[in-house]
Amino acid sequence: MKSTRMALWLTVTMSAVMAVGVSFGQVHFNDGGIWEINYQINNNVHIDQGDEFAETKTTVDIVEGGRIPEGNWRDPFCFLAYNQSTASVSGGQVGYLYAYDSSTANISGGSVDFLDTYSTSTANVSGGNVDGLWAYDSSTVDISGGSVGGFHAWNLRSDSESRINITGGSVGSIRAGIDVVDNQRFSLTRNLILSDLAAYGVQAATGTVNNVSLDHIFTYNSSTAEISGGSVLYLYANDTSTVNITGGSVGFLTTYNTSIAHISGGSMDHLWAYDSSMVDISVSMNQLEARDTSTVSLSGGNMSQLYAHDNSMVDIFSGTVNTLEAYENSSVRISGGRIGGTSYWQSLFAHDNSTVEISGGDVSKLDVSDLRSDSGSRINITGGSVETIQANVRLVGNDHFSFTGSVSDLAGYGVQAAEGTVGNVRLGVLASDSSTVGIAGGSVHGGIQAYDTSTANITGGSVDWLNANESSMVNISSGTVYRLSALDGSESEISGGSVDEISVYDNSTVNISGGSITGEWGELKAYGSSTVNVSAGSVRSLGAWNGGTINLSGGDVGTLRANQFSTVTFLGLDFVLGEGLEWGEGYELIGTGILSGQWLNGARWHTDIEVNHTTATILLIPEPVTLVLLGLGGLALRVKKRR
Repeated sequence: MKSTRMALWLTVTMSAVMAVGVSFGQVHFNDGGIWEINYQINNNVHIDQGDEFAETKTTVDIVEGGRIPEGNWRDPFCFLAYNQSTASVSGGQVGYLYAYDSSTANISGGSVDFLDTYSTSTANVSGGNVDGLWAYDSSTVDISGGSVGGFHAWNLRSDSESRINITGGSVGSIRAGIDVVDNQRFSLTRNLILSDLAAYGVQAATGTVNNVSLDHIFTYNSSTAEISGGSVLYLYANDTSTVNITGGSVGFLTTYNTSIAHISGGSMDHLWAYDSSMVDISVSMNQLEARDTSTVSLSGGNMSQLYAHDNSMVDIFSGTVNTLEAYENSSVRISGGRIGGTSYWQSLFAHDNSTVEISGGDVSKLDVSDLRSDSGSRINITGGSVETIQANVRLVGNDHFSFTGSVSDLAGYGVQAAEGTVGNVRLGVLASDSSTVGIAGGSVHGGIQAYDTSTANITGGSVDWLNANESSMVNISSGTVYRLSALDGSESEISGGSVDEISVYDNSTVNISGGSITGEWGELKAYGSSTVNVSAGSVRSLGAWNGGTINLSGGDVGTLRANQFSTVTFLGLDFVLGEGLEWGEGYELIGTGILSGQWLNGARWHTDIEVNHTTATILLIPEPVTLVLLGLGGLALRVKKRR
């Protein structure tokens, strides 16, 4: 290495100086010299990066006036030492300093926001200030002076030689990360104290460290970690290691590979089980997530949320789970305990191709999605109790599904339940292709979505909402539908029952020959190029917008709103125009007020015309003129003579 100390006063972008290279917005020192930086560099600074500089041993020192700021989170500026180089800070300020390979970081003055050491690198702190220091792998740290705010000593092992040596200065806190390897055993019975770390390569003089805590434990191979007291924030079980928790506090536990975790005491916030790991737990926690082919057994405690993914298996023998969600091909087996709470989200949800077996215990609500005729057995209830099942059925091809409100209706769609195990059954249906759904009883809280050329027949029960899309067909002869939306050229026939609210869009048609549309807040609304034909039944409120067409030849309509560019035609006899109404040109009605008349069958009626927009058209066509007009090709014929 060059022994001559040089002062670089020129800008670092001056490529004529061969010792300094600038490429892709980065500054490189790699000539084996000793450089002092007393100015600001808004860039990444690399020392001896690359295998070709393994023996170069360049030194770069940030002196008074020198500065490599943090930059911003999108584009931080870093001071990086590689191979056998030395990065020194004797003054000035550095945001991020990273020591890799066998490099050395010397801090004797100035300030460093973040200092990280990796591999077999060394950090010597004899002065100055370091806000945060992270020591990874087999790196060593010697602190003889200065100030270190937070010291994160990771990868500490019982077979490590002295890695951390603190003889002076001050360290605000040490957060230790311990690796337990091979057949080693780690036991935590109380909160960690400084002297406990001596066996893991940490030596500290009295009065140099203010606080010590255990940040995390990693277990590898066939090692064992036993927690009966104290606290650790993170615990990671890998390979074939074992974790036994009988007390104390663990913030987050993650299990990998074929590791095993037994949790019978203490407290825990979150648990993640991956790969083929196995976990049995009987304590309370906030959240548990099982993935891959892991297995989780719950035999006590109270859990807020439990998620099963992939091909994982969850067994519940006792305890309480507020929300349990199964995804993909996961399996849930319940033989005891309680699942669910008082809110909608506190339930058991079976998504995708997940399976659920219930032989005991109590489930407040089981919500099953994507039930199909080719699903096979997805839900098997042989015992225990399920207060409510929300079954969401998917119909494809030429499927024909009939629902009377009984759980036995779901047998052909993957749900088997012993008599007396299920209280209420609620349904949701998505029908596509040429499938048919028939509702004769029960409750369809999840609504019905009808697509393609599918058909929905409502002859009983109740349906919260029904959307008729594309060329689908809806027939309502009895029962209750709270909201019907006719879309995309669909056709709906209502001959009985009750519908609270109907909205008709696009080129759809709704024919009403019976029943009632009389919901407290409901209304029958025709939008766009849609058509509504009313020949019987009762409609509390009827409205048309933007090209919607309504034809009335019977029934009882309470109020009518003819809005912009709509057309409404009354086909009847003996029209009586109340106050505010008058004849316009031909058969057109002008104004608003009470309109009365008689239908062809002799029934008397009256309707309150609440809105008659200037761009709307209301026609009063008396019989038998209607028949004549129809014979001539439609109601577009306008007669000048006032009737």
